[in-house]
Amino acid sequence: MLSKMKHWIAAPVFQGDEEKTRRASFLNEFIGVNLLFAGLIAVAVFVGSNVSVGSKMIPILWLLLLALGWRILHRGQVALVALALPIVCFVVLTAANISLGTVRTPTTSLYVIWILVAGMLFQLPGILIATSVSSLAVLGLIIAENAGWLPQPNYSVGVTQWLNYSVLFCMTAGMVYYGNRTIRSALQLGEKEIEQRKQTEMELRKLTRAVEQSPASIVITDLDGKIEYVNPRFSSVTGYAFDEAVGKNPRILKTDETPAATHRQMWDAVSAGKEWRGEFVNRKKDGSQYCELANISPITDVNGVVTHYLAVKEDITERKQMEEQIRQLAFHDSLTNLPNRRLLMDRLAQAMAAGKRSQGFGALMFMDLDNFKPLNDQHGHAVGDLLLVRVAHRLKACVRAVDTVSRIGGDEFVVLLHDLPTDQVTAAEQANRLAEKILVALSQPYLLSAGKEAGDIEHHCSASIGLVLFSQEHQNLEDLLKWADAAMYQSKAEGRNRTTLMRERRATQRI
Repeated sequence: MLSKMKHWIAAPVFQGDEEKTRRASFLNEFIGVNLLFAGLIAVAVFVGSNVSVGSKMIPILWLLLLALGWRILHRGQVALVALALPIVCFVVLTAANISLGTVRTPTTSLYVIWILVAGMLFQLPGILIATSVSSLAVLGLIIAENAGWLPQPNYSVGVTQWLNYSVLFCMTAGMVYYGNRTIRSALQLGEKEIEQRKQTEMELRKLTRAVEQSPASIVITDLDGKIEYVNPRFSSVTGYAFDEAVGKNPRILKTDETPAATHRQMWDAVSAGKEWRGEFVNRKKDGSQYCELANISPITDVNGVVTHYLAVKEDITERKQMEEQIRQLAFHDSLTNLPNRRLLMDRLAQAMAAGKRSQGFGALMFMDLDNFKPLNDQHGHAVGDLLLVRVAHRLKACVRAVDTVSRIGGDEFVVLLHDLPTDQVTAAEQANRLAEKILVALSQPYLLSAGKEAGDIEHHCSASIGLVLFSQEHQNLEDLLKWADAAMYQSKAEGRNRTTLMRERRATQRI
């Protein structure tokens, strides 16, 4: 029963129209209170004495009109009720004052309430109209009373009372207008702040998602380097979970592969409020190493004071490996992994430059394998490639670590010797001894796999070597290579498996 009564007296709600719902709620409350007030007035006028028939009918009429307005309101006619209610209230209120024959009654003060209602319903226009009409109504009542048009009261009235009521109406109107304006401004400000807060929260959520889903590792530390935040990408790269990283120092990733000078440069830059960019070789939780490119910058507050450090890091391990592969392909032979012609010429230039400082000699050995083509023709290129790899291993085993063994194409190899003695004869003897060592090593039999069907084969191979000495006087690198090549062909022409030393541009000596 109680729930049904609450549902019956509840104001109607209009989904999607907040203004209409607000006005309906106000009208519902106003009519409810006035129904109660009119009922009490009706009881009072019937119980009291010396009350005219007209005065008794007014509260009854008021009750009926209010009940009709209630019914219309709950049918959804909010605009009609909002327009009719102030008019009906004014008429009933004025009629009550007329029946009493004076403005010196409590009913006159209800004009103030009427102004409030009009102001709540129609804002500034309602305030102005209600205030003016109330003032004129009271003035008319006073004139009518003084003219004897109303029932004579037991006391007289004057212009002073009219002015007092007019001032009261104006003050009430001003209060209502100020209240409405204040409330509206407060609501607008509140709505604006709410909208700004929503926008800020949306931006923060967007930034949070961007950081959380960033393909780069993001680390925030305090001024002492203690980690305060890491994003999921950091955890996936390093293996350290959020709880394992927070509170620790980034030194947990440090390796000896990164020079100490790099760390000093980084701290000097960020401590000075500058951004730093560089590379680290770090260690993951499982002990494996990776390379990363880091962008570290200070975070400042509104006053420009540094409060934290932000590191945005990219795992460039794959890129480094690819760069190394490209460099390897650019400077090394893909089959034997020996330096190619390009890298050989670069090291030859370095050796000549070093010879200028040391006044020592260097030597260039150009060698070609004897009878390599028959092996390829009989057993295929795979067996020939295997022989070239074995030859590369034997050559590297014969020379010093400072020397260079290069494959410049086919079955042609070049050995670069530098830091030889300053005496030309001694340098030539040392180079000749190494050439003899190489010939002996290469002439040893090779056991090569020719596949499942053919099995292993034993191959004997020799080489023809052209040797040329050089010093700081030589400038043309290509000429040195051509002279060594010419000396090599001289060795082949004289029976192979031997070394020919070219002392001068046109003179050769067989060793």
